[in-house]
Amino acid sequence: MTISLKHHLVAAAALAVVVAPLAGTPAEADGTPASVSVTIAGNDSPFGEVKSARRFCKANVTVRVFKQVGARGGSDDQPVGSPDTTSLQGTKWTWSIGNPGLNDGDKVYAKVKGNSRCKRAFSPTITVDNS
Repeated sequence: MTISLKHHLVAAAALAVVVAPLAGTPAEADGTPASVSVTIAGNDSPFGEVKSARRFCKANVTVRVFKQVGARGGSDDQPVGSPDTTSLQGTKWTWSIGNPGLNDGDKVYAKVKGNSRCKRAFSPTITVDNS
């Protein structure tokens, strides 16, 4: 039985269709951690969203909120409230820490730790204003 070049090309194309979805995103394929972002809003009851092209970088991810003391990201920044884990709300992976007792003028930001597959992320700093 002789297999023609056409049959080889058809078989190769079929294999490419099966294997391509397994390769994932280009970042995943080359081992580069995926980009992640985290938002923050809510003044005295911080909440936000974690975004990423990879589901596992935003689904069930722990978010911590910090009160900025001095320069942002310094070792003197203080954790605020209890960490929260993202949960799916509609099409968004959201988090909320409730009311941890923040005061007007407090500066806070959210942080998501990175790992070998997902980059770490920091939200912008917001200033609490309950007026």
